[in-house]
Parts: sequence; C-alpha cells; structure tokens
Amino acid sequence: MNRSGSLLHARARTLPLTLASHGGTVRVPVVVLGPLLAASAIGVGLRNVLGDVGLVAGAAALIGARLSWLPVLAYGSAVYLAAPDPGGAAALWAWLMQPGPQGASWAVACGLFVCGGALYVRCGARPEGPRD
Repeated sequence: MNRSGSLLHARARTLPLTLASHGGTVRVPVVVLGPLLAASAIGVGLRNVLGDVGLVAGAAALIGARLSWLPVLAYGSAVYLAAPDPGGAAALWAWLMQPGPQGASWAVACGLFVCGGALYVRCGARPEGPRD
C-alpha cells in the first residue's frame, strides 16, 4: 500500500510552523518582503499580458482568429528555451522573459499592443475559409 499521500498531508500541516519556529529576525523580513515581491511580479505580468494581447490581435488580423494563439506559443516557447540573460539586446527580442522594470522590454510590449490592436481595429479578424 502506498502511503505517500498521508506522508505529504502530514508534512503540509507543518508548513505554517516553519516560519513560526524562527525568531523575529527572520519572520519580520519574510512577512515584509513577501508583498513587495508579489507587487514586482504584477508589473511583469501586466507587461507580458499587454505584449501577448498585441501579438494575438495582430495574428488574428493576419492569419485568422483560429490560429491567432500559435505565434504567441511559438515565440514564448522559443524565448523560454533560449534562456537569454537579462538586459542588453535581449530586452528587445526577449521582452517576454525579462525580469523587472526594464524600459526596453516595456517599450516592445506596449508597441506590440498598440500595433496589434490598431491592425485588428483596422482590418478585423481575417475571415475563415478558402482564399480567393
């Protein structure tokens, strides 16, 4: 009989105690810095959503709504596998994987959002069916 489920449950009950077992010198920085880390991740998530929405909107106008998710998936996978270093020229071509508030990655993401949105508003989604 496999008892790994009960073992994992027993360890999960002790997780809150791990922080409580340390003194105030460890607890206070963790409690104070936790929300700051979450706040920095919200900005990066917003940048990535803006860029991805722009890519999807532009792709919907160019290749149709059904396949509009494909360029985002291909680009995101390729950049993730390339594992670029933060900053420099990578902030332009790998804006999706850049940590923090780098201006170049924000500029690319906002540019994609504006251009993709404008293309979608101007042309709409490409109609499905055979090409004439």
